[in-house]
Amino acid sequence: MEETYFSEKEEAIPNIKTAFRGAVSEGIIGMAAMALAIIGLANIFPSTLASIAVIAVGLALAFEGGTISSRYTALMPERDHKTQMIIRKGSVTTLFLSGASGIALGILSLIGMVPNVLIPVSAIVFGAALILDSGANERLSAFEFRRSEQLKVSQRVIKEADHSAAGIQVLIGIGGIVLGIIALNGIDPLILGLVAMLSFGTGNLLTGAMFGSIFR
Repeated sequence: MEETYFSEKEEAIPNIKTAFRGAVSEGIIGMAAMALAIIGLANIFPSTLASIAVIAVGLALAFEGGTISSRYTALMPERDHKTQMIIRKGSVTTLFLSGASGIALGILSLIGMVPNVLIPVSAIVFGAALILDSGANERLSAFEFRRSEQLKVSQRVIKEADHSAAGIQVLIGIGGIVLGIIALNGIDPLILGLVAMLSFGTGNLLTGAMFGSIFR
């Protein structure tokens, strides 16, 4: 029995390290998106910086998808591989698809293809992805609450971090969708797009920092 426990724990360690790197990367890219949005709001190449910020947020969402995948892998033993894949598939697919879509929209906007439309659309895509993905953090909270004692991580910290991250994602997601819809109606699309990217970058920074502190 003890031999199985250590085997599973040793198997989980590489995935925990991957989760830590993904969370840190998400936070750093989120910080970069925030900086780009702030400079753009200062009216310094707003269209170009907004497009680059969209690409950055898309990358951050892709890293978040990888982090969630690694966290599930760390929590579930190899014998539960099929269950693991079914549980994590939805949220990871949503994040990767939205991240890839955002990167594509950002690149198209960067080369001058209707940025006043593509940037607000990317805000709506990112907002919807954050709302849909918030449930993944709630499910992870339940799994980690049961396994945190084995992984020597505070149960209270894990639970509160996941609930906080989920709440942040929902609020920022709703805000991004609202800003995107207003911008699509022709009301300061670049400014509202930059504000949306600033909020997404802030969310990436906060969630990346929270999850990074759990897995350090």
